[in-house]
Amino acid sequence: MLERWIIGQLIAMVAITISTWLVLLIFNVPKALLLATIVGLLNFIPYLGALLGAAPIALAAVPLGVTTVIWVTTLFTLIQSVMGYAAMPLIQRRAVHMPPALTLGSLMVFGSLFGAVGIALATPIVALVRFALFRLRGKEA
Repeated sequence: MLERWIIGQLIAMVAITISTWLVLLIFNVPKALLLATIVGLLNFIPYLGALLGAAPIALAAVPLGVTTVIWVTTLFTLIQSVMGYAAMPLIQRRAVHMPPALTLGSLMVFGSLFGAVGIALATPIVALVRFALFRLRGKEA
């Protein structure tokens, strides 16, 4: 179960890396591939990783002007929103057969209870608990 969850995370991380890299290339932001790779790696932590990844991108775009910073930040936010609220739950539904509503709900509950650590661990914990409950009932997860 964890293996499938990690594969789903990797797919999302690669998609975020490529889309961020393309946006940074369009606006000629220096070190675009490095910044996009950092953002992709930080996205291993759902939602919080996006916030951590936004800072270096905005700072790298500052020498290019305020307009570029606004465009890059806006498009980065759009990419993160689409991936975080639409694509990621769908990818995880395929990977670990977990409904998107359960994924988003677990992030909200664990985030409220345990903060950033809860957000980082919510999806794999709920996937494992769900898998264990299905196994106890004698059904395939």
